[in-house]
Amino acid sequence: MFFRRAKEPAPDAIDGVRVRPSARARRMSLKVEARSGEVVLVWPQRGVSVAHAKRFILEHRNWIEKQQDLKTDRRPFQAGSAVLIAGRSYKI
Repeated sequence: MFFRRAKEPAPDAIDGVRVRPSARARRMSLKVEARSGEVVLVWPQRGVSVAHAKRFILEHRNWIEKQQDLKTDRRPFQAGSAVLIAGRSYKI
């Protein structure tokens, strides 16, 4: 009789990087969410350990930090504020 090792569940975050489990992913990847600018680790649900994911994040730490530095703060639109579109300022 063979015993299969139980799958390790994906954690919510590893070293400050949010983890998104994916049934379709075949390998780990890092992505930047368009809306929030947050860096996300895509976690394949097939046989990836937390230790392997931590190594992956450590190997890509410079890229992660660069993306986090590029993240801009979003400001809500308010009447009378200026918005920059294609290099031109427009007043709301």
